[in-house]
Amino acid sequence: GSAVCGVCPLGEVFNATAGGCTPCEEGFYALKGFDQCRPRPPCTDEDYEPVYTQCTDEMKRVKSFRWREPAVCDPSVGGVALPAPQQGAPCAPCPPGTMKNWEGGCLPCPPGKYSTGADVPQCEACPSGHEAPLGKRYDFLSGWPQGLATGCVGDCGGGGGGYAT
Repeated sequence: GSAVCGVCPLGEVFNATAGGCTPCEEGFYALKGFDQCRPRPPCTDEDYEPVYTQCTDEMKRVKSFRWREPAVCDPSVGGVALPAPQQGAPCAPCPPGTMKNWEGGCLPCPPGKYSTGADVPQCEACPSGHEAPLGKRYDFLSGWPQGLATGCVGDCGGGGGGYAT
């Protein structure tokens, strides 16, 4: 016997005859916890997402594409293919709270100053009686900022509450 019920992982469903989780056949998929495998549909424009390289000194980057995870569609049964990489895509604008530096990068505003982003060359002083609280906001990521982590609070997929990173 068991004290808990488990969930079959991605790509598998429970098979009573086998007494456990079994993989889906070729051309079928199952998301975590599905009770049956389903045919993979043709891919659409909604099944891929852009991926960017770091910005160059010329403030350009390459925009390529990858299939969204978990991959559900089947590119071999018709539908769309991944678009070709696009050279020379513009770099993302600086986020609010930063200013564009002379090298084309983004620098945080100094204490007491603010910006609304959009590649401004300098930050503005706050009006009298106002402050510029410190914080970071990420509207566009061309890479994962050093020191930034993700996490969740509550049921984080590990079967219980708490905090996970």
